[in-house]
Formats: sequence, structure tokens, C-alpha cells
Amino acid sequence: MTTELDYFFSEPADHYGFLRTVADGDAGPGWEDLRGDAALAFAALEQPGADLLIDPAVADWRGPPGELRRAAAGLPADIGGLDVRAVISTIADLLEATADRYRKQALPQRREQVHRAIGYLDQSFKPAAQACLDFIADAFDLTLPPVVRCALLASGLRVGGVTNENLYGEPVCLVAVDVGANTLLMESILNEATHAGAWSPEWPPRGSGPITTLMLGVAERGLDGGELNQVWHVPFFITAAEAVRRYIDPAHVPYGEAKSYYQRCRQAADLVMPVWTARLAGELTGQAAVDRILAQLPHA
Repeated sequence: MTTELDYFFSEPADHYGFLRTVADGDAGPGWEDLRGDAALAFAALEQPGADLLIDPAVADWRGPPGELRRAAAGLPADIGGLDVRAVISTIADLLEATADRYRKQALPQRREQVHRAIGYLDQSFKPAAQACLDFIADAFDLTLPPVVRCALLASGLRVGGVTNENLYGEPVCLVAVDVGANTLLMESILNEATHAGAWSPEWPPRGSGPITTLMLGVAERGLDGGELNQVWHVPFFITAAEAVRRYIDPAHVPYGEAKSYYQRCRQAADLVMPVWTARLAGELTGQAAVDRILAQLPHA
């Protein structure tokens, strides 16, 4: 099955990401006066998992902030202990108040940065993208959607990318290009495309397959916190990196190594790596690999 990777510069996502860099004090000179307001607006996103929920909802909004506030009003007041309506409303106020200043002082340079990355992707990634996606779909016994939307921004995500539901009820991938115009960017896009294929608006997730079994197995064992919570996630990194190595650049250094993801979840990475590597070598089926991983997991 053919899957179109629709990666594009997103001004709303970039504006949102830029304000996150302001909040972190990384926007450069001339934005110090705004840091306090930005830090306050994004403070709630320090809660675990909050950015996964808020980033796609706000960054992939395609109308004015006033409409964003109205759309958020239809959400539950409390999702996982987070007052989502209040958080989105506060961020919408900040987006509205800074729109002109962002467009004049930050947008031109940031848009050019993303367009350079898109030029690189068109030349070096797009010709091999379908082969990479086919490899990923086969590894996970996964059916990828016909189109994967990937909104690119210059910077502002705490991780390379994030995928979840936007306020239109669609899965969307956000990827920051500040890793550089290189194979790490390709791997990030492939990783998020995998998330889009595995995405479900429900819990437990819809459908079946190895990745769903692994996600449910981790949850059933009560491993919601700590390094082992990443057991279901590590195969995404391993598979996306291997796709880049096989079809684009044999010298590619995996994101998990280059950006210390494996170091941050060493216990999960050490458990999963040999099993999933065997899966990608064709020595195990996806389900057999998952069964072997789950057999090694403790119960909390």
C-alpha cells in the first residue's frame, strides 16, 4: 500500500513552538520581556504527558486563536488531571497577543530554516521514503494510512517529534527540524509516521497486532512510570533508524544514540534491543518478539 508523506512548513505550529522557546529562554535576544508570560502559559505542560496532548491540539490549529478557544471549550474540563480548556485558552491568548511580532521578527528566519530542511528531504529522503515506510509497516504488521500529515517547525518541541489527535479529530505528526538537515530528521519523521499508523483515539487502542499487544502488556503490568514504561516505544526508534540505515545511509547514527534516548531509558532499551533486532533480521515474527519481551517484564 502506498503512503504519502505530506511534510510541510506550518506557521501555526512554528509560532507555537517559538513561544515554547521563549518560555525556555532560548529565543535569543529581544524576547526577554515576554519570557514570564510565556513560561506561565506553558507551565502546565511540565506535567508528564501534557505536551503530548496539548502540542498537536494547539500547534495544528488552522484558524485564529479565538476559534481555538471556542473549539477547546468543547473538550472535557479535566483530562488526566489537566484542565485542558484553561491551558489551551491561556496559550491562545498568548498566540493572539504575539501574532504580529512573531510574523515580523521571528517567522522569516524560522520559515527559511524549515524550507532548507524540506529541500534536503525532497532530494535525499523522498526517493526512498516509500521503501522505508514499507519496511516499518512489515516490521509492525501495521497498515499505515494513505496520507501521513507531518507539520514541520523550526524548534520548540521537547522531543524530536510528537503525534496525537488535533482538535479536528485527526492524527497529526509534529517534527522540529532543529536536529539539522540530516538523517536524524528523516528518522524522526519515520518514527512519527509509525505513531500515526498505530494511533487510536481510544484506550484500549483499536485493532490488534504486535505493537498494540505490547502497549497493553506494559499497561496491564502497571508499568506507567519509570524506564520500563518505554518498552513499547523503543521498537519505534529501532525500526525507524534501521529503515534509514537500510535504504538511505548505512552510516546513519540512530536518534536513540545521538540524542541519548536509549541512555534515558537504559533498562527498557537493553531489554528490547536484542529481541527487536532479531525481529528486524527476520529471525522472529512480530508477535513472537512481543511475547518474548513481555515474558521478561515484571509486574509493578
